[in-house]
Amino acid sequence: DIVELVDEAGEFVARGIYDLDTSIVIRVVTRNADEAVGPELVTRRVREAADAAGATAIGPRAPASASRRK
Repeated sequence: DIVELVDEAGEFVARGIYDLDTSIVIRVVTRNADEAVGPELVTRRVREAADAAGATAIGPRAPASASRRK
């Protein structure tokens, strides 16, 4: 289940995944109140992580100098 965490005043703090069957009952996914938890969020985060790691969907990127060889 997706749950919203709020502070004592009822203000949004985070949104997360709630699962009583795990050792971590709520896993915070976002602290952005405007960000929905779903496939689009996961896809974007995986792409951002791959970009940061210098990878593509099929493997590591070739060094920029490799495309300049004649």
